[in-house]
Amino acid sequence: MFWNPESASSRTKHRKTNSLQSKKELQNIENSLPDNLSLPACRKRRRWTWEEDQKLKEGVKKFGVGKWTKILLHYNFNNRTDVMLKDRWRTMAKLNII
Repeated sequence: MFWNPESASSRTKHRKTNSLQSKKELQNIENSLPDNLSLPACRKRRRWTWEEDQKLKEGVKKFGVGKWTKILLHYNFNNRTDVMLKDRWRTMAKLNII
């Protein structure tokens, strides 16, 4: 099967039509949502405090590396996630501050 410009232009038209339909569908969904529905705000990056580093070290000593959820449940990290704990631990290891 060889390429021909006529079939290519019909595919392009079809793609544009589908794109417009998708945009209309998204607008309809958006318009049907209640006005008071708010999306969660993006988390602002915060520096790790010395106290948080100490709690993380204690938690790893008590529960072990990889038990980020357990550490998070046992210590208060002020809106940090288990992934943030893991990333901080890796950074601390790389910087040799463990």
